[in-house]
Amino acid sequence: PMNPLLLYGYGTTASVKDRCLVVKEGRFTPLSFNTDERGEIREPKAFRFRPRHIPFDSITVLGHSGYISFEAIHWCSAHDLPIFLMGYDGSLTSSILPPQPIRADVRRVQLEAYLNSEKRLPIAREFVDVKLERSLAVLNWLREKYDVEKEFRSFSKERLGLVRAKTVNDVRTVEGRCADFYWRAFQKVVPSKLEFKSRRSGSQYHASDPTNALLNYGYAFLQSCVRRSINATGLDAGVGFLHEDKAATTPLVYDFQEPFRWLIDFAVLNMVESKAFSWDDFYF
Repeated sequence: PMNPLLLYGYGTTASVKDRCLVVKEGRFTPLSFNTDERGEIREPKAFRFRPRHIPFDSITVLGHSGYISFEAIHWCSAHDLPIFLMGYDGSLTSSILPPQPIRADVRRVQLEAYLNSEKRLPIAREFVDVKLERSLAVLNWLREKYDVEKEFRSFSKERLGLVRAKTVNDVRTVEGRCADFYWRAFQKVVPSKLEFKSRRSGSQYHASDPTNALLNYGYAFLQSCVRRSINATGLDAGVGFLHEDKAATTPLVYDFQEPFRWLIDFAVLNMVESKAFSWDDFYF
């Protein structure tokens, strides 16, 4: 499991002093992170870690100004500590990863499986099968409290088409049809005042409603977790089995995200139900 150090605010810094990593949060915006759970003003945090005594396995920065020194980058690299920078719109804008292990054998097998359609298809199907299984569990949880029986049954019916898929494109088609009913059910749960319409047809990009914004941030954090794991194993993130390889993309990262997306969905649904946020907590 990931155990990240999350840093917020403007002016976040990371440097090295007396061989220790010194990390400081920045100042906060008027709308976010100013108060703690008791409603009291929260001061920015500062951390000092001695070599080989850092309890975190990554650093995620939610901020738009500040600096990290070359020494700090070397320190983090020596401790296998990746650094992820997230944008205000919930995108993973940059990452600084430790050197990958040299595993030519692993990459060779990965590429051979990608080029062999008989091997690629079952791998792509497995990614989607696990995703649909977990998504169905979320729908089953929802139908105990909400009227999503129609979406649950339609999702279950479309899922059966996965075993008949003869190409990777067929697998994607089944996933897309299931996703349509999944997000219809999701929409029923979100209060209308939050204006969540869909997660499809481009509505997820540059989110203009709180629910999509939360999903974006969750998926971006999940992406950072997957990137770290792929980097640690020496796999090639540019060679995926389910997603297409396009310029400046990492399809294998997207592949490995699929089985775990439900965790983000479940967390956001819990936040919606608990009324943990409102429009006033967001800016667009």
